[in-house]
Parts: sequence; C-alpha cells; structure tokens
Amino acid sequence: MNLQRSVNESARALGTISSAKRSVPSEASFHRMISIEKMRTQRSGKPILMMLVDIGHPSETSEKVHGNVLRSIELSTRETDLTGWYKDNSVVGVLLTEIAIDDRSSLLKQMFVRVSKTLREHLSSPEYNKVSISFQFFPENSERGISKQARKQVSLPVPFLPTAAEESAAL
Repeated sequence: MNLQRSVNESARALGTISSAKRSVPSEASFHRMISIEKMRTQRSGKPILMMLVDIGHPSETSEKVHGNVLRSIELSTRETDLTGWYKDNSVVGVLLTEIAIDDRSSLLKQMFVRVSKTLREHLSSPEYNKVSISFQFFPENSERGISKQARKQVSLPVPFLPTAAEESAAL
C-alpha cells in the first residue's frame, strides 16, 4: 500500500471535504496528518516543509475559487505531498515530505514561483490578489538538517503579475 493511498483512506475515515475533482481532508483530518508527520520527522530528523495557501475569508470566496486553488496546488506539487484544509474553506495546507533542503532559499523560491504561477493561470486577477503563501519547516527544534533561519516561518504575499493582455490594454 502506498503512502498516498494510506493517507486518502485515513482522510476518508476522519472526514473530508470534497472540492472540484478530489476530496480534500477537512481541517480536523489535516491537523491529524500534520501531527503524524511532525512526529515522524522528529524521530527521523528528516525535515518537511509545510506550505499554507490563504485564499481569504470563506464568505468572500466561491466554490469555483476553492476548486481552482486546489487544482493549482495539485498541478504544482508531487503526488506524494499531502494536501488538506489547514483552516476549512480559507487556508489550504500542503505537507512536502522527503525534501532535499541543501539550499533552503532555493527550495522556497522554487515552490513559491511554481505555485504562484499556476495560481495565476487558474484565478482571475482579483481572486489572485487575495492569495498569500507562507512556509514552515519542521522539525522546529532539531539541529539536524535545518538551520535556525530556515526554521522561522516565511510568509510571502503573492505578487500581482499582469497577463500579457492586461499589459497591452494598459499601454
């Protein structure tokens, strides 16, 4: 049984929220997965990276936006990464496990660029401008494999990047 199938089965048992084409673990389920992965990484000393994508207050976002954000994350991450609602209907969390972090800033930049580019392709400009992305490395208290600087949370607002059509219209 592979990890993703195991996680999906656990998510079904704990409760999920369906959005777009996939079921996404609910807040309670995802927080349980975070706890399990944090314990695993503290035992092994192998770091994980948590990415949080804040899409705004649930009253200000539609199911279509939720689906587009989830689809963008799915296209930007690996099949083995764990995705769920960190905060139901407003913050999507992704646990990136089995990462090589020789260059932490390069990893953060790569993930940020990949996810923000895909979000830009799937969201309108007003929707895109409401999104922010933050990162947190775990284990927080381990000296193995991660520096003190990298253990601090990094929060990056997603910059507005006009499309070619918007740039042409502005000229």
